[in-house]
Amino acid sequence: MPYPAETDIVQLIEEIAPENLLVIDLKEPHSLDLHLRQHPQWKVRRIHGGDLLEEIASSGQHDVAVLCNTLEYLEKTLAGIVISRLRDLYSRRLLALVAVDPGQTGDCVQSKWQDAELIAYGMTQLAAYPDGRHLYEYNILSYKNVPDWLNAKNWANPELWNKYRW
Repeated sequence: MPYPAETDIVQLIEEIAPENLLVIDLKEPHSLDLHLRQHPQWKVRRIHGGDLLEEIASSGQHDVAVLCNTLEYLEKTLAGIVISRLRDLYSRRLLALVAVDPGQTGDCVQSKWQDAELIAYGMTQLAAYPDGRHLYEYNILSYKNVPDWLNAKNWANPELWNKYRW
């Protein structure tokens, strides 16, 4: 039986069409792996444990990084560092499937996440699922809309040019 969250993740990855992909999942086996095996054209690097920061750094840069069953099982400070490093250094886009209300999943987790905390990392909520998990994305291209005033026409008060001597 396919899980809707994993199906949505695979559909997003298909739309992005990455050359390489990093999947971090601390809980094995996961149905996402079954979906990813159906796409042999993607170069998938998987991290299932160990020193996460070292593993991420040694994996290099990826087009897409996917976090599943990870953030809930880490201390909040370490999870924040993982999000930040993936977002800023090691991936162009970041997808995170997070149990925002861990009590509903029935799993023993270390950290409880709230929607506002993940949004504070610049992530956008894409979907919420009945099992308490939410899907978030960080995409630098859609992170911030460019304001109207930030353009060459309005830069440095052009209406004052040749009126005053600076």
